[in-house]
This record gives sequence, C-alpha cells and structure tokens, in this order.
Amino acid sequence: MVTDSGQAKILDFGLAKLLEDDHADQRAGQDHAEITELGIPYGTATYAAPEQARGERADHRSDIFSTGVLLYEMLTGIWAFQGKTVIDVRHQVLYGTPKPLAVMRRDPVPPQLQQIIDKALAKEPKDRYQKISQMRDDLRGVLQQIAGAQVMPGDTYAPTHADGSPVKRA
Repeated sequence: MVTDSGQAKILDFGLAKLLEDDHADQRAGQDHAEITELGIPYGTATYAAPEQARGERADHRSDIFSTGVLLYEMLTGIWAFQGKTVIDVRHQVLYGTPKPLAVMRRDPVPPQLQQIIDKALAKEPKDRYQKISQMRDDLRGVLQQIAGAQVMPGDTYAPTHADGSPVKRA
C-alpha cells in the first residue's frame, strides 16, 4: 500500500504469495487445502513470531521478527522457517534456526548483517530489537560500510514544488 504522502507500507508479508499460489492452483485445477491448515494461511505462518505461534499477544517486537524473516528471505530467496504443513512451520519458528547467510549465498555478506537478522529473529521478544528504529540504524550502518558513503536519512517526505506546494499524483 502507498499512503497519501507517498510512503510504501507492507501490510501482510504472506498474503501476496498466498494469493499468487491460490490463483495458480485454481488455474491448474488443484486443491489449495495443503496451503491452509486449521484456517491459517501457510504464508502468514512463515512470518509469524514465536509468541504468535504460541497464541500469545503480539506487539511491535512481533513485527520486528517478521521484518527479520522478510530480510532473510530477501537475502536468500527462501523462507527462514519452512515445513510441509503449518504445524511444521510453527515448530520451526518456535525451535528452529535458519541457516546462516554465508551458507545460503555465494557472495559474502558483512557479518553485521547476520547479527542484525539473528537479533530480529530472537525467539524471545526481550532479546530482539526493542524499536524498529534500532534495527534501521544498524542496517543503515551496514549500508554505509558496503557503499563506503553516506546513506540518505531515514525520514521520507512527499515531493513538493519549488514554492512548497505538494506535487499532485497523475
């Protein structure tokens, strides 16, 4: 989703993949039951924090976990926690550890990137980043290290004309 100010927001990490798979299965005439179990979308289970998998209350640190899962997926091309069923995936979320980035990638990545993912994917919320801004700052530091230059500030603003009036969408 894109807000009126032009900021992109991720609404549900698993929904797009789930819908894409659902449409592909329907075209192929396949039953989609294996992707859901107990009424829970399979894709969503792969991004759920351990406290969510246990049925406990989620908070902003659950979103930090999900962000770590998404970052892992972006860097490796696979889900951090996998299984044949939702129950298997939940078990991996609760007790499993994703393979290190160095094992999953041909090209090297800064060790700090693995540390960021490990912290975001901590099983207990108290062991994760307590604020997403802390994770952002650590990621920005890795980007600066890789780029060897200044990274743009984190705040984004809607584009404006020279006179300060907002740019209207086409």
